[in-house]
Amino acid sequence: MLNANIGKLENVRQYSSDVATLTTADAINIALVDDNDIELYTKTVMSIFLNTLAIDSALSAHDSTTLQSIAAMNWYQAGNSIYLAAAMLGMEIHPVVEPEPGARLSNTVVNEKDDKETTESITLMPNPVNTVLTITGLKADDNTLTVYDGTGKCIYKTDVRSGQLSLNVSSYPAGIYLLITQSPSGSIHKAKFAVMR
Repeated sequence: MLNANIGKLENVRQYSSDVATLTTADAINIALVDDNDIELYTKTVMSIFLNTLAIDSALSAHDSTTLQSIAAMNWYQAGNSIYLAAAMLGMEIHPVVEPEPGARLSNTVVNEKDDKETTESITLMPNPVNTVLTITGLKADDNTLTVYDGTGKCIYKTDVRSGQLSLNVSSYPAGIYLLITQSPSGSIHKAKFAVMR
């Protein structure tokens, strides 16, 4: 959201906190031209809020379904609107890995000592997988390994103790999954794999 909408979205949030300025908040929200998915989802959540909960009106079935869909997205798709949507539904969700300012998310590891990218990478075999995924190339400083499903939900998390790990995916539904390793120093390593049935 590197455009003029940043200030406008913040104005919508500020004006929506006071009953006397709800009309102003709604007018600004309607006038927004969403340039990306995060703005679209934020605008949608704020629109539902301004037209229902802010005026003490109940959510419709359509509104609830829309909010549930947004709350189920991952942070990279919908930004902080996932938390707003969840709060409006009375759900409790916890953040998954969110990037630190300046963190590089790629299939390479950033070497913190000299800040140069290395070509070291983890290997996932077989990919696509049916039953057991073998993960090699893990480093001692990759302390946490997390697997997310296609909606961004964390479905597996473990501490890395060796350079290789076998992951039983026989109970996972067919689909694309994201695997992320993260070290205490902030190095992030990600890779995708597919489960086929």
